[in-house]
Amino acid sequence: MKKINFSILIKLAVLVFLLATFFLQYEFLFATRIVLVVFVLTILTAEIKKDYFAAHKVAFILLNTIIMAALIGSILFDNSTVNTPANNRDFLIPVFVYTLMVIEYKDLYNKTSTENLS
Repeated sequence: MKKINFSILIKLAVLVFLLATFFLQYEFLFATRIVLVVFVLTILTAEIKKDYFAAHKVAFILLNTIIMAALIGSILFDNSTVNTPANNRDFLIPVFVYTLMVIEYKDLYNKTSTENLS
């Protein structure tokens, strides 16, 4: 039987959760949720194509930089279109996304370094 990769299952669960939020509160941070779905799909692709992204770390960093810029821009856009003042918790979203990027990059770095040792 094939080994189950729990990190892929967790990323799929996060993707399902993000897609479910479109039905729960469709008017709150709409553009930000779209960017977060793209981010989860990017991380899921990096997990599936780990060999490619381990060899091309610059592509992974470039993708994540573009997503981080789009995420900050979408938060500013979402808060500017709503008549209520900006919520400080909204700006913690890029901090969490950056943390996930660092974890994924370290995972790619460890994969490359262990392959070079063998």
